[in-house]
Amino acid sequence: MRYSDWKMISLLGLILGFLFLIGGIFSYLYYEERWIFVVYPFRDYAAPLIIFGIVLLVVGYVAGERAREEKKLAVKERPVTEMIYCSYCGTENVKDAVYCKKCGKKIL
Repeated sequence: MRYSDWKMISLLGLILGFLFLIGGIFSYLYYEERWIFVVYPFRDYAAPLIIFGIVLLVVGYVAGERAREEKKLAVKERPVTEMIYCSYCGTENVKDAVYCKKCGKKIL
């Protein structure tokens, strides 16, 4: 997969993981007072939401690390072009260059 794909997975994992984690914590702490007793309407969903949130955060982190590795590999795999030097100013230019990128004179 490409760098952008890993970055997208990382971003989605971190955002959704954070939302699920906050939702799980909120559902655990939320209570509603009724006339006679206290009702915990979402407490049954707290543990799965917290666990799923943590899993998504881990997936987001791992995908982010993979994206960083993929970016480093893409930089390393760039083709190395041969360089030539300008005989006037000594600036390094690409082999196929006709004119120097610094002084503008024709490369001999």
